[in-house]
Amino acid sequence: MWKMKPLTLLLTLSLAPPLAAAKYSILIGIGTYTYKGFQKLDGPPEDLKQMRKLLVERMAFPAANVVVLAEAGATHAAIVSAVNDLKVRVRKGDSVFFYYSGHGTSVGDALGHSSGLDPNTGGLVPYDLDPLHGPPVIQQLIVGTRDLGPVFTALDKIATVFAVFDTCFSADAAKAIDPNGTQARYAFIPRGGDLDDYVAEPPAGGDSSPFPYSHLISLSAAGKFQKAGDISLLQVRDHPELTVDGKPHGVMTNAFLKGMQGAADKDRDGKISYEELFAYLQEQSIAWKHKPVMQSSGDLRSTVIEVQTPREEPKKRTVAVKLEFADKSLASRLAALPGIVVDEKLPDLIVRSASPAGRFDLYLASGLAISQDSLTADQLVSRVEAEPAVRDLLDLKFPNPFNIGLRVFPADQGVYFGGDEMRIEAKTAEPAYLLLLDIDIYGAVTVVAPFAESAAPLFNSAEFKQLGGVSKAGSPFGVEFLKLFAFKQKPKGLDDWVVKPNPGHEDPITVTPGSPEFKRLIQLLQSAPPATGETRMSIVTAPKK
Repeated sequence: MWKMKPLTLLLTLSLAPPLAAAKYSILIGIGTYTYKGFQKLDGPPEDLKQMRKLLVERMAFPAANVVVLAEAGATHAAIVSAVNDLKVRVRKGDSVFFYYSGHGTSVGDALGHSSGLDPNTGGLVPYDLDPLHGPPVIQQLIVGTRDLGPVFTALDKIATVFAVFDTCFSADAAKAIDPNGTQARYAFIPRGGDLDDYVAEPPAGGDSSPFPYSHLISLSAAGKFQKAGDISLLQVRDHPELTVDGKPHGVMTNAFLKGMQGAADKDRDGKISYEELFAYLQEQSIAWKHKPVMQSSGDLRSTVIEVQTPREEPKKRTVAVKLEFADKSLASRLAALPGIVVDEKLPDLIVRSASPAGRFDLYLASGLAISQDSLTADQLVSRVEAEPAVRDLLDLKFPNPFNIGLRVFPADQGVYFGGDEMRIEAKTAEPAYLLLLDIDIYGAVTVVAPFAESAAPLFNSAEFKQLGGVSKAGSPFGVEFLKLFAFKQKPKGLDDWVVKPNPGHEDPITVTPGSPEFKRLIQLLQSAPPATGETRMSIVTAPKK
């Protein structure tokens, strides 16, 4: 468990709310549906309890202004009525928090496709939807463009709206409510691990509509064509430390709650902005099979909300591996590695036998394949052996950080298929020297920046700025990690890690965990000035189908 200490965080939802501004919220959560063909979700009921507690106890929402629609109370009629009631109650300068946890559908899902939804919208699934009986499914859904969009458009003219969707396929949820399929928000540790478990192919034509709001900010659990995760009751029974309160939760909601408890206050200034919250969720998503997406217009991302909360301290642990194969010799080799323990119930990594014989697949605990190609026994041992050092690097923090941002554009693409173009972009709250590292599917660490235009050039951009050129997703496919450090003062030895040009291309610097060069890199980082910012993210690549 983490040690907690009191901390008061000051945040505001609106840009400049008047003193008399009011706060309103609708919280919707459905785990069990009338139609038994929809997979039961353990998280939504507990999601609602903690979200309401957060709003009322820490964010100054009047209890009377928080409408909770749970389970059988979240019917089609009840949701439409509550949403439309906002147009009557909300006044100029007020704030609205809209939250949904449960099932949904879009054109990327069989239910949404067959119901006639177009690519620019989607539908939330109310408690009483029955695809086999009653009116056509399109009439039973809470359709974005029909049921939510008009209300959000009206509110956008007078109030600030924060819409949060913990559901699948939800990147454009507030724009056109584009959430998940009918199977689930998806298992935290799924049975399978192939690409189809965490991504759906975009429909022909896709969604070309722009984000239409000026005062609405949307936060969703997953990209447009990704399924999202749910931490089950069975998991928290064995490992209550998985969640903020030892109860089941949506993966993103759990991280959201932890972030609002202070973990998202990266620069420790007592404030959490939307952007800081999103950066924290993005960091946490390296262990998920989906990536959060935030959309907004204007300067909303820099605003904050008032909340009093403790902050958690990170817990250091070894790397736990679950072994799903019968090779006793290989199992002994893995169990003997330093920093590695075998844990069948709460693994960080999962190893499975693959075909042909003698090859193995390696997954993160979420079921996301680290490599899309199976590994030999020696490759597997080498990669598992590197994991403790990889996690030490990814988790490295500093006592006096400041805000920095890192993203890969296009940002709402959960998986980059072979040939897709990618641009790495960064920003810093203050002028800083950058060190950007890429950790590949084999655990090797490559320096991406700084570049040799000048020795460790000072980076100075409060807006996202591209680092280097455009790259394309290619083999080897799997999950890679990016870790960005920003130093107010240039650390001694940083010039040794400048990427030097070679005629026509860059000459990369790559080190292997455990090597003398890797230890020298870690030593540089551990001795860096306290005023250092850091962030991290993951990139998933896969061959084009």
